[in-house]
Amino acid sequence: MKKMVRNGAVRDAPPNWVVAAKGMVVLRNIVLPEISKESFMSGFARFCKQCFLLVYRFVVGVLSFLVIIGLSLLGILFTIGLFIFGWQIYVYFRSGFRVSYSIIDVLKYINIDWAHQPSDWIGFYNMFDSIPASLGLMVVGLIFAGISHAFADSLDRKV
Repeated sequence: MKKMVRNGAVRDAPPNWVVAAKGMVVLRNIVLPEISKESFMSGFARFCKQCFLLVYRFVVGVLSFLVIIGLSLLGILFTIGLFIFGWQIYVYFRSGFRVSYSIIDVLKYINIDWAHQPSDWIGFYNMFDSIPASLGLMVVGLIFAGISHAFADSLDRKV
């Protein structure tokens, strides 16, 4: 059995190890340098830092995606609200009859059971029934825009 020197101590080398040079060990044609505890810890610290940066960049990417989704919702909801408002104006100018759609009408259109038969929260039902759908959708779109803008500002400060 071959002898190997490791950290100043002479030991019997396992059969599949070959001593290549001082401070180097060959394990089946793979050269492995001897590593001190200090260099191992500094390498481990660098590895942990890289893992943290990878996770951080992933989280920033997800938040950026959410900002894009929020801005898309702004565009979609705000545009739908404008279309409803424009359609109401068109019908009024054409026929002289004012057509009004409330938030409850929109909730009924998308088949929300509570909007068809409210059994509780009657005050909210009455409030939503009095708010025009066009105004409600535009306000919800602006709320999404505000939240997205706040996320975008916080991401700009962190990156």
